[in-house]
Amino acid sequence: MKKKLFFITLFFLSISFLFAQTPFEGFDGFPWNTNVSEFLKKYPSAKETTDTDEIERNERTFQRSTNSVIRVYRFFDNKLYWGRTVYEDPELETEKAIFEKLIEIYGKFDDSNEWTENNKEYFSLWSNISSTFSIEVTEIKYFNTYGRATGINMFITYENTKIREEADEYFKEKKKKNIEL
Repeated sequence: MKKKLFFITLFFLSISFLFAQTPFEGFDGFPWNTNVSEFLKKYPSAKETTDTDEIERNERTFQRSTNSVIRVYRFFDNKLYWGRTVYEDPELETEKAIFEKLIEIYGKFDDSNEWTENNKEYFSLWSNISSTFSIEVTEIKYFNTYGRATGINMFITYENTKIREEADEYFKEKKKKNIEL
């Protein structure tokens, strides 16, 4: 009986541990679906960088800089669905710490890819955290025409894949209206 009680207790403790480890689904403390006005209440000085293509897609983009990073927020139909943290020329120790912290929070990444294009080396990792939440980490190393490294940017992109699909569907339907057959 004691053995059975021990295993039942262990089972419930492990389940509570799993639920306690569920990562936050959103970006920079904002849950997905946060509207623009709620975002601007917290960051009234955020700079809107929405371009013509984004307006056509019913999107708005904002950017704000902190001491060490640039954060980019994208909204579709007034709902936050995408965020990016940008590190410009991080030190090697910072890069390592970023990867370690991401793995601590989100676990192992699902896949990776490397490629070179136009004097740039790309390295990308991504993971589907849940059925509606994904993260991609991309590092870009820049080289001059002599092959010397001139800089590094790291992007950590958080995305609500469900709202991304809604945005893609919206834009596709909008484009279909203008197609001549």
